[in-house]
Amino acid sequence: MTAASDRDRRVRRLALAVVVFCLGTVAATVVLRPGAPPPRTATGYAVGEIIDVPREWYAGQPTVFFFVRHDCLACQNAAGVLKRLRSSLAHGDIAVRLVTPETAPEAQRTFAVDLGFTLPTEHMVSDLPGTRLTTVPSVVVVGADGTVLLESLVPFVTREGDELLEQILSSIAGA
Repeated sequence: MTAASDRDRRVRRLALAVVVFCLGTVAATVVLRPGAPPPRTATGYAVGEIIDVPREWYAGQPTVFFFVRHDCLACQNAAGVLKRLRSSLAHGDIAVRLVTPETAPEAQRTFAVDLGFTLPTEHMVSDLPGTRLTTVPSVVVVGADGTVLLESLVPFVTREGDELLEQILSSIAGA
């Protein structure tokens, strides 16, 4: 064996040891972190759990919640898809709610109207940091009892918005 191949073999072994050490450190950090919450979805909600918004916002009927902020660039980029989804859900037995934070109430109301939501019946104001929500723009579909049936980020692309609409409708149909 040449000195160069022996050196290459040692370097590969050292690199493998470093990778194993790093993976072990990350795994130990995740597992041993005291009081760590279980892994969450991108939206912060998981299918099967009860949504943490006021019950009167959904009681008695399936409800689609859109969580947005007027000053969120992703929400502004998703505005076209949000408008189409709102329009597509306008006719039916499905309640639709737009949930915005308490900050900048006039700007939030203007954004809600621009997206096609009716004030005040479809625009809900909430202390979003007081909920499990982690990301906007998000959509969460719940059954009449508040059980999460579907959760998703709102896409920016119309085609993906159409796919999301199909998922929303099928999740409600299956409830």
